[in-house]
Amino acid sequence: MIAFAGSHQLSAQHRPLEAAASAAGVVMRYGQSEVAAELRFSCHLALIYVHRGSSSLEINEQTYTVSQGQLICFLGLHPHRICAASADNLALEAELPHRLILELREDNALREKLHSGHPFIATLEEPLSESRMHQWLGDLQEHDQRAHSLLIDEIAVLLRRLILRQPLRARPCRKDHAPAQRSLRHAQAMIRYMSENHHQRIRIADVASAANLDKNYAMKIFKQAMGMSILEYLTVMRINHARTLLQYSDSSIIQIAYDSGFSSLSRFYEVFAEAFGEPPMKFRRRFHQTGTENA
Repeated sequence: MIAFAGSHQLSAQHRPLEAAASAAGVVMRYGQSEVAAELRFSCHLALIYVHRGSSSLEINEQTYTVSQGQLICFLGLHPHRICAASADNLALEAELPHRLILELREDNALREKLHSGHPFIATLEEPLSESRMHQWLGDLQEHDQRAHSLLIDEIAVLLRRLILRQPLRARPCRKDHAPAQRSLRHAQAMIRYMSENHHQRIRIADVASAANLDKNYAMKIFKQAMGMSILEYLTVMRINHARTLLQYSDSSIIQIAYDSGFSSLSRFYEVFAEAFGEPPMKFRRRFHQTGTENA
C-alpha cells in the first residue's frame, strides 16, 4: 500500500516525506500515492488520510473512494491496493501494528467490521494539519521507543474520537459472547508476544505459553479470532519486517533473513518471492531505483 510515484510533479514542500520504524512495527509516509497493479496483503492495520484530492482503494473486490479530509482504516490481512488517485492527491499512509485493533477493547463493532473485510471511513471535523503529520513522521525518525508508542497512542485516540462521532452498530453484548471475548484477549496476548519476538527463533508452543494456553487449543482459538494460523501470521509478520529492512537499511540479505526470524536463507528466499513476486535483492534494487528516479 505504501509506495509513492510521480513526486517530481510536486513542489518541494509537497514531495513525499518518508520515515520507517521497523522496531515498532510502524511505517508511515506522506506524499502522492502510487496506483498499484497488484493486490497485496500484510499483517498491519492500514490507515490512509487524504490531505488533498482523492484516493480510491480496492479492498476485498470492493472499491472505496476517500476524498479530502477523510480517513479510511482497514486490515491489511485482506487483499487490497490503491487503484486510483487524483492528479493533486496528497495523502498520509500508515501501516500500524495489527495488535492496535485488539487493544481498542471497547470498540467491538470496529473490530468486527475490520475483521470481516470492510473498512472504516470517516470525515475529520478538524483536518490533520501538515505540522501534525510532520511531527508524526519526525517521531518515527527518532530512535526512541517512547516516541513510537506515543504516536500509536495518538492514532488510537483519533480512531476512538471518530467512532464516538460516527458510532457503529455493535452486536449486543451477551453472556454467550464471553468465550469470543476471551479468545480475542488470548489472541491479543499471542500477537503481542510475536510482535516482540518474531525476530527470534520461537515455536508455536512459546506463542501459546504467552497466553497460558495449551498449544493445540491456542492454535484453534487463534485461527478462529484471526482467520489464519499462528504460523501464517508469524510468517507474514516476519516477511513484512524483512521488507522494511530491505527498503531502509544497508544490512546484507543474509543478515536481514536472520534478523527477521527466518531459520535459513533458502526459506527466506522462498517465502519472500511467494509474497512479493521477486527475490529480495531484486525487490531492494527496484525500490531504490524508483526512489532515485522520483527524487
